Amino acid sequence: TQSTWAEMMVVYDEAIVKLQEQSIQLLTVNSATGLKGVQDIPRLYRRTNKESPIASLQYIQSVIKPWREFYGNYKPRLPENIMQDILSSSVNQVTERLSDVSTEVLTSVTKMEDSLRRLRAGKSVTPKTTGPTDEEKIHRQIELDIDSFKQIINEFGLDLNSMESWIKLEKVVDYSSSNR
Repeated sequence: TQSTWAEMMVVYDEAIVKLQEQSIQLLTVNSATGLKGVQDIPRLYRRTNKESPIASLQYIQSVIKPWREFYGNYKPRLPENIMQDILSSSVNQVTERLSDVSTEVLTSVTKMEDSLRRLRAGKSVTPKTTGPTDEEKIHRQIELDIDSFKQIINEFGLDLNSMESWIKLEKVVDYSSSNR
């Protein structure tokens, strides 16, 4: 019976690991779906005369929703270390994707604005700007969204500063801020 118990514990441990991996995968896929909102940001501000952003966009709530539901539903049932491992892994993966998508959007916006500046310089046309440029508004919106993302993630008790993906994302925001 001693070996039977040992065998059962191995099966149990393997099942727990598999459930954790599936939970991470499901949370990551469902959260990452909301990241499409980052790609829509340039359309919100380019040539629209919209005011400068002052709050995060709704897509951040879509990204966070699966984690909030998981946390709310399973916090009472899961040991804290397992909850933290699952959330930390999923948040880390989605943060990596958020960093990549934000970088793509910011790079594209910067290239577009540089092209427009060169075109205007060649035609000796001066733009009529009295406030922030479209590029500045787009950069600011991404900053607000990432700040909101961080505040909400902190509610789960995760240490974002220990995640490589978060450090990478902060560098994207810092670089964006310094190049305006």
